[in-house]
Amino acid sequence: MNVRDGVIDFRECLNVAVEIERLPALLEPGVREQETTDFNPLMLGTLLGIKQISAARILACLLNHPDMVHSQESLSARFGFSSRSVVVYMSHLRSALEQFSMRHFVHAIYKSGYYVSAADVEVMRAFITSAQASAPESLHAVAN
Repeated sequence: MNVRDGVIDFRECLNVAVEIERLPALLEPGVREQETTDFNPLMLGTLLGIKQISAARILACLLNHPDMVHSQESLSARFGFSSRSVVVYMSHLRSALEQFSMRHFVHAIYKSGYYVSAADVEVMRAFITSAQASAPESLHAVAN
């Protein structure tokens, strides 16, 4: 944040929030080996047209932890909103993914939670790479 000028860089704040969210996983012993940190919520939101940043943050969390089931309670605690809001954000997320025929990427397990398979993570990574190759500079700026 640039406090001296009274300007807040929201991209920087979001990147800091993402890094803070990663801290508990880095401190836990036995963190999953296939866990990645390739997915930036702001970039995902811009690329996929996700209007709610909280939905993009949930997607980034699921993509960064492939094959790991996240309950509504754990997602709500992680991001600081009610567990009912998770259901609403998942609905928005699936609607955004449906535009790219990716609605099936987010799997729901009854009374357990949500996850994205490792195979779907690779498909998403390839999609992002191809989109960034043909995207305007603004998407490249968001990704960094």
